[in-house]
Amino acid sequence: MRIVVFGAAGPTGVHLTRRALERGFEVTAVTRRVTEFPVKDEQLRVVRADATDPVGVAEAIKGADAVLSVLGTKFSPKPITVYSASAKVIVSEMRRQGLTRLVVTSSSATEPWVDPSWSWLERTVAFRVLGKLGAPSTPTCDGWRPSFGGVIWNGPS
Repeated sequence: MRIVVFGAAGPTGVHLTRRALERGFEVTAVTRRVTEFPVKDEQLRVVRADATDPVGVAEAIKGADAVLSVLGTKFSPKPITVYSASAKVIVSEMRRQGLTRLVVTSSSATEPWVDPSWSWLERTVAFRVLGKLGAPSTPTCDGWRPSFGGVIWNGPS
C-alpha cells in the first residue's frame, strides 16, 4: 500500500512514517523541511510541499492508496487556519484524483476535551477559544465518516 503522510516532520509524523515503513508500506512523507527529515528508507519518498498548496498536494498524493494528515500547530491567540485550509485542499485534490481513504489526527484544539483538574475559569476560557477555532459540536462531513479518538501524548503511556 502506498500512503502519503502530511505533517511528516513533526513528532507524530516521524513516528507514523517509521511505523508504516516497518510494516512494509511505501511512504511519501510531505514536509516543508525536506533536508531536516530524519528518516531514510528505500520505500520512502520525501517531498517538499505545503498542505495548503493545491499543486504541491496534487503532486504529493499522485498514485497513493491512502492519505494521512498529522499536521499540527502551536496554540495561538490568533485564529488557527492550518487545519481547515489544509483539509479543504487535501480533500479537494483527493476527490479530483479519485482517492477515498483519509485519516486525520488533529490537535486537541479541534475536540472539546477538558482536563478534569481545570477550574471553572479555565474550562470557560478553553471552550471560548475552541469556539473561535471552530471546534465541531456535531460532526458532519459530506459523506466522510468522522471518528474522534483519544489524546496522543508525547511520552510513555
